[in-house]
Amino acid sequence: MTTSRATGILILNEFGNGFVNLASPPITVYIPKNKTSRAYHLEQVEIEYTPEQPQTHSHEQTHSQTAEDTYTGRVINYTLVGKTMVGIVHHIFKTTVYIYVPELKLANLVQIQTPSYLEKGNWIQLRITQDTLEPNQVIGELLQFIPNDINYILAAKYNLTSLETYPESQPAIQTQLTALQPTTSSPHLEIQERDQTYLETLTIDPPSSLDCDDAFSIEHDIEKNFAHIYVHIANVAYYFNPLTTPPELWNEIVRRGTTFYGTNGINWPMIPGDFANGICSILPGKQEPTHVITCEFHYNLVSQVLTFIECYPSIVASKAKLDYDTVDCILADTSSNSNATICLTLQILLESAQVIRARSKDFILTPETPAHWLVRYWMILVNTVMCRDIYRYNAIPDMTKQETLIKYIKKFYPRDISNSPDSNSAITISRDQLAMIINSHTDDDLLMYLGKVAMQKSYYTTNPAENYHYGIGAVRYTHWTSPIRRLPDLINHCQLLGITIPQEEIARYMDASNAAELKQDQIERFITMWKNQSGFSVGSLVHGVIINVSRVGVSVYMYELQTRYSIHISKLSNTRLDYDGESLFSRESGIKFELFTTLQLRISKIFFDVVEFDIAS
Repeated sequence: MTTSRATGILILNEFGNGFVNLASPPITVYIPKNKTSRAYHLEQVEIEYTPEQPQTHSHEQTHSQTAEDTYTGRVINYTLVGKTMVGIVHHIFKTTVYIYVPELKLANLVQIQTPSYLEKGNWIQLRITQDTLEPNQVIGELLQFIPNDINYILAAKYNLTSLETYPESQPAIQTQLTALQPTTSSPHLEIQERDQTYLETLTIDPPSSLDCDDAFSIEHDIEKNFAHIYVHIANVAYYFNPLTTPPELWNEIVRRGTTFYGTNGINWPMIPGDFANGICSILPGKQEPTHVITCEFHYNLVSQVLTFIECYPSIVASKAKLDYDTVDCILADTSSNSNATICLTLQILLESAQVIRARSKDFILTPETPAHWLVRYWMILVNTVMCRDIYRYNAIPDMTKQETLIKYIKKFYPRDISNSPDSNSAITISRDQLAMIINSHTDDDLLMYLGKVAMQKSYYTTNPAENYHYGIGAVRYTHWTSPIRRLPDLINHCQLLGITIPQEEIARYMDASNAAELKQDQIERFITMWKNQSGFSVGSLVHGVIINVSRVGVSVYMYELQTRYSIHISKLSNTRLDYDGESLFSRESGIKFELFTTLQLRISKIFFDVVEFDIAS
């Protein structure tokens, strides 16, 4: 049987088995737990695989593949030795400290010999020095003690630094940053800009946000019943682009690919912080105007027809920075003492956003206030009309990913599908009807969660065949409105300004962006685990609902923890449980665990992301 080799990102499921999705050929390779060579989740690995079909259970599938679609393989040429990792002291025995590294799981505690000042619960950075399978032993050395602060831990774990302090070994970047300070004339690109500083421009962002890269303004003609609506997007390409930015600095921006967000307002910007949070940001009170790209729309107040006119570089001077709560208050009470111009602007923006919303077919998977969806629908419109040859691709989910979601809808919202021509089908609901049902019940926390996990992971591509975004319901959709914090948006702006970028370079930029997005996903999961460990302890009662049943246990969505956990069959009952393909049940006691059964659970063990539960009596 032919053996092939490839490289890809290893995705580990909760059972320790791995999957690697390959683009060419477009297949999924299944990696059994004992063939992963201890490589960890979302690491790039080299694999060797054969066209054999693995014997896996349905609950171990990932992405849109089934067992019949996958090949079997193993990770090759991989070693943990030399890798730098972050972990937490699990326990200390004599002179040996045992470190729990989340990527390696409890079965592979790292042993280090270290001074006595370490205690259980301390976070450290270490380097792996020895890895042997027999005996099962991973040995490391201490690199540094990390303060017990989530942002310090994130910085060490994910190698996050600001460009201003990055790195001392590359002084050329520091010199380039100094040379980039703006002047009154364009220091890089010869572009003609319209002066729109007279407009009453405003931004809508979270209170702590300083990287404001989108803003709105309006010119209203009452007699003619129309308004010019201007959406201003920060012109980051004016300062940072592959044509005029020094190569070392540009390559570092590309390597980052995105702004990484921690907690309590801490972030690690993609571009230098003084540009992200000041020079490029559309903040009020700046001495100099802000360079922007303006998308102009015409809105007829009578017919409620919204028309895209043109897009061009301009300069603006923001007059107000509003947060979402403030906007909601103004929209709820337009007779308040708020600025009359701001009130009128927000009213027209909301009304026109309702027009966009009415013709949109997107999934709403997070409860939203009017202020939030006002901004979101305007950004969707701009991202759609400005799409050229960079796409934000969100594939149609495989039905296996939607099966639990649709079962939930059919059980709890049968009236919503009673008039559907396919309502008698076992699992089928049309895409648009599914969106309509979910959007009608945004107060249902579990429905929102099931909707999110049913979606495929979006990614950036230049392949014209991958121009559809299932979640948005749009063909030819891109990301264009956040160039301060996202590389694809910045590249879109560079192209708009006439900078020629070779196709292979654009593809490289998109790969960097996709990798950066996976990294931010990891950061967000880490923050969730941190918050759960901080907010809960042994004995805490939590509530959940079963979202998957297998012969070895159940998966439960925990409302208070806002995530799912697996509970082994041994924790569910003191009596024997049998599995009938859909539920676990006891012939002796009559107890039954099936899909959507609600449970009250007590935390019996919690150590960062390792959480165990008992059924509460």
